[in-house]
Amino acid sequence: MFHEIAVDANLLVEQSLLGKEQVTRNALRPIKRIRDKLDGLSFLDHRVAPVVTTIDDLLGKIRIGER
Repeated sequence: MFHEIAVDANLLVEQSLLGKEQVTRNALRPIKRIRDKLDGLSFLDHRVAPVVTTIDDLLGKIRIGER
């Protein structure tokens, strides 16, 4: 599970976030999808809940640019 999420996250960073000064709503959709997938699987492993909390905290701090 963690490997699959890590692969998805790395791809997202490379394609949508690296070199950007602002993040668009479109770029955040995959992050939210990863967050929701983890949240849905959190009952399987106690280590998942803190990751979801961290993602929520980071999403709350991101300044969204207009496109």
